[in-house]
Amino acid sequence: FFSNGMGVIQDDYIAFKWYEISHIQGYERATERIANCYLHGIGVPIDITKGINLLEMLANKTENIDFEVVVKCQRGLGDWYYSHNDIKKAIPWFLKASENEDLTSCIALAQIFSEGNEIATDFQKAHSYVSYAQSIGKRKRISTPGLEFSLLLCDGKIYLKENNMKGASDIWTIVSNSFPDLASSSQDTFVIAM
Repeated sequence: FFSNGMGVIQDDYIAFKWYEISHIQGYERATERIANCYLHGIGVPIDITKGINLLEMLANKTENIDFEVVVKCQRGLGDWYYSHNDIKKAIPWFLKASENEDLTSCIALAQIFSEGNEIATDFQKAHSYVSYAQSIGKRKRISTPGLEFSLLLCDGKIYLKENNMKGASDIWTIVSNSFPDLASSSQDTFVIAM
């Protein structure tokens, strides 16, 4: 309640103290929140080492786990390293999360392998992670128009990066026929890239 001011005055320091009490009692979601507080200086001074260590502890946990927290921490570590331009450290965490069927991590891996920063560009892997994300979405029945649109757009951009104009054109045809409203708002970006 203190972290977002629900019914009380918002106070990051007090929120951190409550998270700490829950963490001591073994509540993993509180531990994940504490890690993010340390990483971003919310209620406490920034301490990257403490934040990363807590996320890694949760992300590597294999027994008596809150599975959602584990995957969120795996993705969080991937995001952290990716946003701090350490792609080689981001990839293993995104891989772990994608193995646990995390769609966001699959998309991140598709982007990483299509960009080729710090690693060799691998368009085949990039396309395979888009396909994997699509299959996860279908299997988990979370295939929304927005998700399908994003995955198609991601795949189209990969085709463009590999100079496969036919593949990009085919994807754009699918996007514009299946999602005309969304396609019109993205057309300029896609056409400029082509």
